Amino acid sequence: MLFRPDTSFFRRSLKQRQLKKQVVQNSLPSLLFNIFFVVTAGIYIALSVQRITPAINFPFWQLFIYAVILVGVVYLFKYGILKFIGWVFKVTKLADNYIFLIFLVNKILAILLLPLIIIIALTGKPANTIAWTLSGC
Repeated sequence: MLFRPDTSFFRRSLKQRQLKKQVVQNSLPSLLFNIFFVVTAGIYIALSVQRITPAINFPFWQLFIYAVILVGVVYLFKYGILKFIGWVFKVTKLADNYIFLIFLVNKILAILLLPLIIIIALTGKPANTIAWTLSGC
């Protein structure tokens, strides 16, 4: 029998089910990555607010705490609304799959933003400008 690449590579639903089962079985790493996303997004938002409005008199750590609380509340609200909509329209499996995919994208986004945040926070003007441009993309 010949090897068919479409059986192993193009079966996204099978890969997605296996990945979802692994994430469900390992709930602590998933929770820690969600917290990591909230913290990373909070740092990014605090740095953005400091850059866009330099006249704000709040210290960075206060902006960071407010941003983390804001992102956390939005994250929990989004999760609750999606679960509620899935329950109301009786599409809980579809809602759970959508929640899984959206939160997976958020976790990957946190990993990708971390080096840019480090560059933004610790470098001078030329590298800082490049990092802001990349993060905007």
